[in-house]
Amino acid sequence: MITRNFSIIPNNRDFQNKRIVFKGNTHSSEKIQKPNLKNANKLVKKTADSSTFDDKQVTEIIKEYRFYRNATYSPSDYENMPGYSSDISEVTGKSKAYEEKGTVIAEKQRGFHYRFSGEAAKNIKPGNVISLNVFPSQNLVEELDIFSLKEKNFFYKTPVQHDDWFKMHDPITLYFSEKPTPSQKDKIKKIASPYIRSEKEFLLGKKIDKATNGIAELKYPSSEDEQNLIAEAERVDPTLAKAISSIKEINGGFSAGAFYLLKQKVNSYKKSLNITA
Repeated sequence: MITRNFSIIPNNRDFQNKRIVFKGNTHSSEKIQKPNLKNANKLVKKTADSSTFDDKQVTEIIKEYRFYRNATYSPSDYENMPGYSSDISEVTGKSKAYEEKGTVIAEKQRGFHYRFSGEAAKNIKPGNVISLNVFPSQNLVEELDIFSLKEKNFFYKTPVQHDDWFKMHDPITLYFSEKPTPSQKDKIKKIASPYIRSEKEFLLGKKIDKATNGIAELKYPSSEDEQNLIAEAERVDPTLAKAISSIKEINGGFSAGAFYLLKQKVNSYKKSLNITA
């Protein structure tokens, strides 16, 4: 008989930056400060006589997720770059008025600074996201502010603390109400290019163009997309489906990046097991 005992523990941050840990019986656990969240510590148990899915494969998924979510850039590598801002927290945490253009509203939510081009932007339902692998820059933030005031169909978020920019591959995420137009993507590329942090591609999703690293686009998962992912995982193994369902429950849904990564892994397992349905 195979017994599994998985504990999924999120960090107290926005669901798009959760650090998920599975404590299984084949690998060591990681000590994490218990987050101050109601019902945050969920326990998933499954006992089965046989299974096609094992702890090693769960560990593989989490390793990839951690790599995506937990970068190790060094501020010293960028502090001499043109436009670098060591006081970025003060910049992103304050609303700012732009003469004859409008005011960008800053709000701290779930461990991030969100920047909205007016009250109406707070009601935008994300359809697509664009992620930027960039170093902190006041110039970059101000250019994105002005662009958002012009376009009105997206808002964006940044880390709260300066050091957190270096702990993730996608410190800036732009949330669009629909798929960005080619002209919008060209403008974002022009704005972000001077601040791109890596010539290697670490972002999940589709590159904004073949020649540009550090900018990627993803479809924001709908409720139907999430349900379909769990159903596909069920066809691989109920253990996998249960684990993914718990991630969704704890985090209030999937971030675009997390959804993309989990979908890739489920599809990979389906292929290896010759599951075509």
